[in-house]
Amino acid sequence: MVDQQKDYSLSADMNVKLDQTPSSLISEVAVMNHLWNLELHQGTELETGLKLERELVEQRFRSGDCSLIMAWERQTGEAIGYGMVVPSFLHEYIADFEMGFVKQSHRRKGVFSDIVSGARGTASQLGYIRMTCQPLNEEAARIFARKGFTPATPFTEPFSGKTEPRMIARLYPTPYMNLFERIGFNWKNFMLATGSLD
Repeated sequence: MVDQQKDYSLSADMNVKLDQTPSSLISEVAVMNHLWNLELHQGTELETGLKLERELVEQRFRSGDCSLIMAWERQTGEAIGYGMVVPSFLHEYIADFEMGFVKQSHRRKGVFSDIVSGARGTASQLGYIRMTCQPLNEEAARIFARKGFTPATPFTEPFSGKTEPRMIARLYPTPYMNLFERIGFNWKNFMLATGSLD
């Protein structure tokens, strides 16, 4: 069986810094973020335009704690999908997968699945031991489940009170966990004590 090369490639940039990020890359992410919002709100009028999306992306990169996973079409070099790894407000050892998006023309080709895998690997390299996500539909939830995510306590939006499904994946072993376990530290008890195991 011949292993066909995929018509896209992935890149992972850890802890993206705004002043070190090409303007063109910020624009690419802003465009996909805008498309993501249009799909999410199913064509209803949005106040956010491309200018505001760019400002939001710049604000996210300004913090310096966001890692970006990009999918690129090999032939044209066009950005076709992305996802972000950001620190979770739940716990310092937990990362959130945010803004996963693939352009319509490249869906059902494994791109999103590879972005999720890239995000998991990036989070693990950064020392996170858990990663959470909020799948927006059943198809996304199935992809996350295939990548090791399991249902977790739903997330409730603090302002609207709206409840969203949430999934979580264990990322260990990481180099940090192996080191701590060698000296007798019990990660499971630690996560149970801090309420962040589920």
